[in-house]
Amino acid sequence: MGVTGAALETELKFELSRDDRLPRLAGLGPITTVGPARRMVQTAVYHDTPDLALLAAKHTLRRRTGGTDAGWHLKAPGGQSDDGAWRRTEYTAPLGSARSFVPASLREVIAPIIGREVLLPVCVLRTVRVRRELLDADGARIGLLEDDTVEAWRPGRAGSELRITWREVEVEIVTAEPAVAISAPEAEAASSSVVAAVLAGFETIGVAPSRAPSKLARALESLGLQPGPSVAVPEDVSIAADVTGARLAVWRYAAAQLGVIQALTGAVRDDAPDAVHKMRVATRRLRATLRTIRPWLDAEQTQAMRRQVRWLTRTLGGARDGEVVRERILGELDELPRRDVRGPIRNRLRRELNSTHAQAHERAVAALDSPRYERLLANIADFLLALPWRKRRRRSLHDLLLAATHRVQKRAVLADEADTPAEREFELHEVRKKGKAARYAVEAATKFAPEPHELGDAAEGAADDAEEAEAAARDSAGAEGEESAGRQPLDPAQELAAWVDLQELLGDHQDAVVARETLRRIAAQARAAGEDTYSYGVLVGRETQRLADNASKIEKALARALGEAG
Repeated sequence: MGVTGAALETELKFELSRDDRLPRLAGLGPITTVGPARRMVQTAVYHDTPDLALLAAKHTLRRRTGGTDAGWHLKAPGGQSDDGAWRRTEYTAPLGSARSFVPASLREVIAPIIGREVLLPVCVLRTVRVRRELLDADGARIGLLEDDTVEAWRPGRAGSELRITWREVEVEIVTAEPAVAISAPEAEAASSSVVAAVLAGFETIGVAPSRAPSKLARALESLGLQPGPSVAVPEDVSIAADVTGARLAVWRYAAAQLGVIQALTGAVRDDAPDAVHKMRVATRRLRATLRTIRPWLDAEQTQAMRRQVRWLTRTLGGARDGEVVRERILGELDELPRRDVRGPIRNRLRRELNSTHAQAHERAVAALDSPRYERLLANIADFLLALPWRKRRRRSLHDLLLAATHRVQKRAVLADEADTPAEREFELHEVRKKGKAARYAVEAATKFAPEPHELGDAAEGAADDAEEAEAAARDSAGAEGEESAGRQPLDPAQELAAWVDLQELLGDHQDAVVARETLRRIAAQARAAGEDTYSYGVLVGRETQRLADNASKIEKALARALGEAG
């Protein structure tokens, strides 16, 4: 979906009370006639980061329905001139479906501002607009006078919104009809004459141009929101709702993963290096986070959300595996001494691996272009904006981290007690998956935890009270709480580093297993074609040796990650 328009607009903005009359503009300057009133209702959903980074950079991004210009609109600042007129560059994109997410074309424009931060609905504006055209002596439209009654609220749980209303008048300057070609100086002169006439008209009723840059800025200010750390998060994850900051930490982490998915959609379509891998990791992190905090949430709704995300994880899996195996095997082949490279192995491997990757990538792109993907991103955003919290939280985030670690430990015991190599391979893969979940939980609790200045002075005592209450709840929670409380964990920073080390080893282990099986499969094809398969055996042997070398390293890393090392 491309940007369908990018135009420079000039407008004046005036604030009026509900009963104020509009000035008479006909006969002022080039304005000969004011056309009849046309009423319309528009609803605009504004998107920004949780820190309101776009607002801080004086950009606005909205999806608007109703009126004559429904669609996505991105406005970039041009500043306010001495005469009070605002000049902005506006980019537009098609409306899409009701569940559509921010078009990639518009996201690219603001990428230097937000990077891979998540974009979520932060404000809804419903505008009852009465539009009148300003016409010159030839009957050409030279401006639009739009009398707006605005209602604004933050999206979230239905029925809980604080709503504010106000009235403002916008006058958008139109320099010429689209079919009329005029020079830039002529356009500037025409615009200035209309601006002067409008200013003179409003001066007669004692109204000067507004200094408010946008409806969104005014709405958020009235709702008590200004750019800053996590100011636009849902109220039930804010510090005011949870003074320990635990809810905010896990929410930030989960939202960050949605941001990565949003930002990489175009890159995955283009098969950019490592894009599939990073998006797939983001889906795993999101699912793992929801699994970790499931005791805090409605289990049925949370599990349903995890299943939706799992579809994307699996969809990306084929493309990711094909990418990793291709790079790994071809890299190993390049490292072989020339004497060990026999037959047409290089051509066959490139052909087979490239074909496998291309087919998997094609399936991934088809998924990203599907309505299901569009719905998924919208559903994740809705879920994050209204998490289904349970009324009583019986376990602290620390308890949940220990529970995640305990799940790894149980699978590690099964791997150690496996009777066959195949069973051990399976259990080590399970250790890898559970270990990732534990690692991601630690990341959320450490890297995304609120800073002391965010918690505020009053939070320390309240946090102590909360911890005491949670400790009492754990005492009555039964065996599971006692089981997790028996082991002293490592420092969180050390624990995170331990999980990273373990995942690197287990990841390499899994890649070696997949590469070895892929080599055996392609070797069978080569053998059937009468080709020399000696080099395949050498490559299989290298992967087998790597698996053996990693075995003791995995045991040590697992012990350290579980806090059992000396």
